[in-house]
Amino acid sequence: MPLFDFTLRNTTQTLAANSPCWYWLTDGSYNICINGKRLLSYNPAISTANERAQWKQQAAAGGLHAYEPEYYVVRLYEDVLAEALPYTWNNVSEMQHQCLLNPTVYRMVSEECDDRLLFHEDKSLYDKCHPYCGQFGSGYMMLPEFRLWRYADEIYIYWNGNGKNPHGISWFQHTGEAVFVMDAGAFLREVEDFHHRLMNAMAEHIGQVQDYCIRHPDIPAAVIFDYAFVAADHERRRQSLDKALRRKQSANPDFERDNLNAGIHLRQLLAEYPHAVEIVRVVDF
Repeated sequence: MPLFDFTLRNTTQTLAANSPCWYWLTDGSYNICINGKRLLSYNPAISTANERAQWKQQAAAGGLHAYEPEYYVVRLYEDVLAEALPYTWNNVSEMQHQCLLNPTVYRMVSEECDDRLLFHEDKSLYDKCHPYCGQFGSGYMMLPEFRLWRYADEIYIYWNGNGKNPHGISWFQHTGEAVFVMDAGAFLREVEDFHHRLMNAMAEHIGQVQDYCIRHPDIPAAVIFDYAFVAADHERRRQSLDKALRRKQSANPDFERDNLNAGIHLRQLLAEYPHAVEIVRVVDF
């Protein structure tokens, strides 16, 4: 499995529910896969037996995996390029690394930054003092907690799948908390692979949509489908990775000093609130 796995909804189901523009044609399901675990998969127990049957039936009708987030795949793709990749080029300091490894301290420092610095007259101070990391997001879907950063030329991915619904039932099939570690080059290759797989799948999908609309000229999608416009948007999207590769965030080398000046004592927090998380080497996706 790749790190970023996805399946596009089949043409019939896609056009039944979406306008035929590039963004909406990415309707499908997706997952983040590490060491053989599909970490976004939902726990079937959050639904009733009837709801589970309906869920599986609808997923099968669309050619999708059951119990996975169903949304526009491009949302995960855009967040990987904009909210994760830029944070993988430069190493964080030892102090930032220790704060990011400790989820309790990370949350406390984040809250201190919100309370003390969000409206500070020095607008740059918030970014200087907040722990430097990227995120995996995906629109409005319920997801585990993810953060990632680079330290000693490796990528660290914090994962917390312990979220529960209002009834106390775990949201996800895989629960737990860990920090996954992988080679920086391997992570970049997975991002590039995600890009190429999505672009190739969408090129094929757009052709299928065009053929379907020609064969079914009376459906609403056929009336408004503009192949030239969608193809031009696809060409623009194909260039997204090259643009993203040029956006490289820099970690603050004075992270500890700036926090001290803001009244946030990082070493004291780390000493008072230990929170050990298992560190797991990524051996497969």
